[in-house]
Amino acid sequence: MGGHGAHAGVQEKACAAIGMICFGTDAAGLQCRQRAADVGALEAAVRAMGEHVGHAGVQEKACAAFVMICYGSDAAGLQCRLRAVEAGALEAAVRAMGEHGAHAGVQEEACGAIINICVGTDASGRQRKQRAA
Repeated sequence: MGGHGAHAGVQEKACAAIGMICFGTDAAGLQCRQRAADVGALEAAVRAMGEHVGHAGVQEKACAAFVMICYGSDAAGLQCRLRAVEAGALEAAVRAMGEHGAHAGVQEEACGAIINICVGTDASGRQRKQRAA
């Protein structure tokens, strides 16, 4: 993603690939989500969203990647949610909803991202919810 930051099509496909790599609820899927977070996939998707605010495809696929990376109620899922907040994923998803109000795909994936990032009764869960509001 880094070498082609100005190319919206590359960023859209890369975000879609992140989401697909992180799909699955088995041990391999959980491991892929953790690895994606560890190597900076959340930060890369947030960066792509910032560089291509007006491109609905980038916004939709980046939010879909957030949905997949932040899925799970285990400790690894919580760590991914915390990392997503640190990366600015909540603000990026909310901004995408505002910029693309008529685009159903962006709205759906951004809502899913916000839900998955904010879910939980852990100590920081309330803070994540307030930050998204």
